[in-house]
Amino acid sequence: VDVFNSIRMNDNHFRGILPEDMEKTVKSGLTQFRKDHPEWCLGPDQVPEQRAIGSWNFAIPEVREHRLKHISEACHTADWDGVELDWQRHAFHLPENDGYRLRYTLTDLQRAVRQMTDQISQERGRPFYVAVRVATTMEACRRIGYDVETWMRENLCDIVILAGNSGTDPSAEIERFKALAKGTGVQVYGGLDSLGRQSAQRLIPQNEWEDAWVRATASDYWNRGAHGIYVFNWHANERT
Repeated sequence: VDVFNSIRMNDNHFRGILPEDMEKTVKSGLTQFRKDHPEWCLGPDQVPEQRAIGSWNFAIPEVREHRLKHISEACHTADWDGVELDWQRHAFHLPENDGYRLRYTLTDLQRAVRQMTDQISQERGRPFYVAVRVATTMEACRRIGYDVETWMRENLCDIVILAGNSGTDPSAEIERFKALAKGTGVQVYGGLDSLGRQSAQRLIPQNEWEDAWVRATASDYWNRGAHGIYVFNWHANERT
């Protein structure tokens, strides 16, 4: 069983805090480094989405350098089999409407990570895999700034996981991503997210509906050619 180190590329659980209010705020993930550099965040002028205001702006070279150092340090903490770059949690990396134009900045970091993991592979004599968690459709990837086609073509990743920001998308474009991956060796996984967002009043008990819905979604991914199934936020508690 391979064990991957998973890194959230732009985690923002402090939701909508203005850069000028960061210094006096204590929240999970709101590090001192981010507080010291509020000018490196997207800010209210660049994103209408309130929760994304404090997210890193990857168009800034210093942000990419900082994230690369973080990823490199994490990859060297243990003899991992690979690393997962979770771009989708949360998927606000570039100024609004500039994702496609500035997609080269995310690819720039993706290349740097691949160079670093290739060096680890060479030093230890076995592969160090790179997985990326991206959006479920090509259009969403383009809008956010994920140039998945280039990532596959340049061998910048080994596994592409199609996942929502925080929800399962049964209509994930498995076939389109597999067509892009043809001849590259890249595997395409369908993503299953936490089930809390599918809660509702139903004709059958919620737990029975959840079991059936998960089986149906996973089966559909598999029948449409997914190489594997990925689960996210499936917490080890009384529900799971």
